[in-house]
Amino acid sequence: MILPRYCAYVDESGNTSLEFGSDGVSTHYIIVSVIAATEKQAELTDKLEEIRKSHFQTGEIKSSKVAKNDTRRQKILDDLVKLEWKCVGLVVDKRSLNSKGFSFKGSFVKHLQGRLYKQLFQTYPDLKIYADQYGRDSFLNGFTKYVEERHKPTLFERSGIEFCSSKDVVGIQLADFVAGTLARGYEQKNLTDPDRQFLKQLIKSGHLLNVHHYPFPRQQFKETSLSDDPGYQEEISETAYNAAVLYLEEHDSDTNEEAKCHCAALEFLLMHFVSAPLGDYLPTHEIITHISEVTGVTPTIRQFRGVIGKLRDDGILIASSKDGYRIPSQKADIWNFLRHQNNIVGPIIGRVKKCRERVKTATLGKLDVLEEPEFALLKQLVEGDQVK
Repeated sequence: MILPRYCAYVDESGNTSLEFGSDGVSTHYIIVSVIAATEKQAELTDKLEEIRKSHFQTGEIKSSKVAKNDTRRQKILDDLVKLEWKCVGLVVDKRSLNSKGFSFKGSFVKHLQGRLYKQLFQTYPDLKIYADQYGRDSFLNGFTKYVEERHKPTLFERSGIEFCSSKDVVGIQLADFVAGTLARGYEQKNLTDPDRQFLKQLIKSGHLLNVHHYPFPRQQFKETSLSDDPGYQEEISETAYNAAVLYLEEHDSDTNEEAKCHCAALEFLLMHFVSAPLGDYLPTHEIITHISEVTGVTPTIRQFRGVIGKLRDDGILIASSKDGYRIPSQKADIWNFLRHQNNIVGPIIGRVKKCRERVKTATLGKLDVLEEPEFALLKQLVEGDQVK
C-alpha cells in the first residue's frame, strides 16, 4: 500500500458555541494541526512516547492535566520542540464574529471548516489526518464530510481522515498539548500567558509555520511588550501592522501560486513582528524556507525579491537591512530601508546623468535622451540632482 507523503494530527481547544452567557463556553476556539512527513512518523511516535512517560508516566500528554502550572508546561514544551515536527494553528476570537455575519453556530462552523481545509489541503494535498474520536460528533465530524465533498484522492494523492483514540495515538496528544498551550495566551477565562511567550517560543523554534487569526485582528500599540523600548514608535508599528493585516484580508481567498507566496511571506513577517525584539531582522533564507514549507513553492533569490517588491508596491511597509527583512516598528527600521534604496537609486541616477551628458556633448546639444515623455521621471530626478 502506498502511503501519503504527510500526516497531520488535529485537535482543538475551546468550543464552537457562541452562547457566551452559558457555563463552559470559551472566548476563543483554537485548532492545531501537527504535521510530519510520513517517513518520520514512527520515529516521532517513539520520541513522543519517551516524553509522555517522562512527564505524564502512565497518562496521556494532555494540556488540561498541566492546567495553570506554566512552569511544568514550559519544561514539557522545551522537550517537545527538540523533536522534528511542524504545526499550523487557527485561532478564532468568537467574540468578534457577530460583526462578520456569524450569529448562528451553523454558519460559523461551516466557515471554519473551509478555512481549515484551505490551511491543510492547499499546501499538503497528499495528507492523512488523524483526529481524536472524542470530537467526532462535533466540528471534526463535519470537517470529514467537508473534505469528502471537495477533495477527491487520486493515484498520487491518498488523503483521508481517520478518527482514533488519543490514548493510542500520541501525535494527537501532541496536538492537544500545543492547542492548549496556545490557549493560555488567548482564552480569557484561563489566561496565564498574556505576553504569549509560548507562542513566541514555537515561532522562534521553527515549529509553528503559521497561525491564522480570524477575524484578522486590528491592533493598537499604545501598550505592548515593545512599548518600553526607547526606540519604539507606536504610529509606525500600528500603520505597518494594520496595512499588512488588511492585505491578508483582501487576498485571503486568492489561490494562485504567486498570491500564496506573497501571503506566506507576509504572514511570517507578521509573526516575527509580534514575537521578536526591536531591530531583529528575518534572514532571507528563513523566509524562503518558510514560503517553501507553507506553499510547496521554493522561490529563487530573484523571485523572492520580486515577492517583497510586489508587497511594497501594494503599500506594505517592509524594512530591510544586510540582516534581512521585518515589519517596521521604529524610525531606525525605516531609515535602514531608505539607506538601502538610496544606495541603489543614487548610483543609477548618476549613471543616467553621465549618459545624458555624453550624448548631448557628442551631438552638440541636439539630442537630449531624456526629452522623451516616457523618461519624464528620470529627467526630473536628474535635474533635481543638478539643482543640488
